[in-house]
Amino acid sequence: MLQVIAGADKADSTATIKAVPDYLKDIEKGVAGMRIGLSPDYFRITFPDPESGEYIEQALPQEMQDAVYKAAQVYREMGAEIIEDVPMPNTRFGIPIYFVISRVEAASNLHRFDGVKYGYRTKQAVTDLKEMYRRSRGEGFGLQPKLRILMGMYVSAAQYSEQYYQRALKARTLMRRDFENAFDPNGKYKLNALLTPTTPTTAFGMADVYGDSVMMQYADQLTVPANHAGVPGISIPAGFSKDGLPIGIQLLGADFSEASLLRIARSYEMTTENEEWRKKKPAVLEGK
Repeated sequence: MLQVIAGADKADSTATIKAVPDYLKDIEKGVAGMRIGLSPDYFRITFPDPESGEYIEQALPQEMQDAVYKAAQVYREMGAEIIEDVPMPNTRFGIPIYFVISRVEAASNLHRFDGVKYGYRTKQAVTDLKEMYRRSRGEGFGLQPKLRILMGMYVSAAQYSEQYYQRALKARTLMRRDFENAFDPNGKYKLNALLTPTTPTTAFGMADVYGDSVMMQYADQLTVPANHAGVPGISIPAGFSKDGLPIGIQLLGADFSEASLLRIARSYEMTTENEEWRKKKPAVLEGK
């Protein structure tokens, strides 16, 4: 069953009033004539060297790339046109932007939780309002929220805002422009969707929490750009790694293109439904 949360929200003045289409109407019509893009910027992660500040590029594991190319071939055989080398150069800024903007938003949103009008209030006896604030916020927020609040206050402070927060907002605008160029019906690429890996690697093993810290920090680099740009995306299964861990592929689209993305995703599901990997369970679920 497809459950949808879409359309106008009377309690949210920022929600769109655009009519919601019937997502199921054309969901099994196939992809013939559609244009599906591949971007080299989604086949690597790019991160700054902590010492030099220069950006380092690291290619995704080959099996992650192969899963995407295999899916592209499936779509090609279904009649879609595969457009390669679509530039998405600002994808590399996804994680740095996230670390700045999300912290500023956390600090802004959580300022109201003072123990008076909003949020948790300490049960301990206090002598004045300041102590009540301090104890309430100290007890009510865990370590990670506190870290985010402090970082958000730091990067949005007047003396640092231009260096961090304003630059992050500008980079987000550039990222949004990449998507607009890729999906522009009158542009060079005219994509109906961009096909990418969902994550740079498969899931990390339980014992590998302190493994490749770069890959762990940048595990979301391929998904957060859509969040920054405000465009829809969908992740679907695409097989397993040699270690038996599931691999996902991602489809990204233009504003309000959910119906097309669901149609493209469903086409892949139908075409691969009898493949052997569909019968397999992830290692953690074997025997259940």
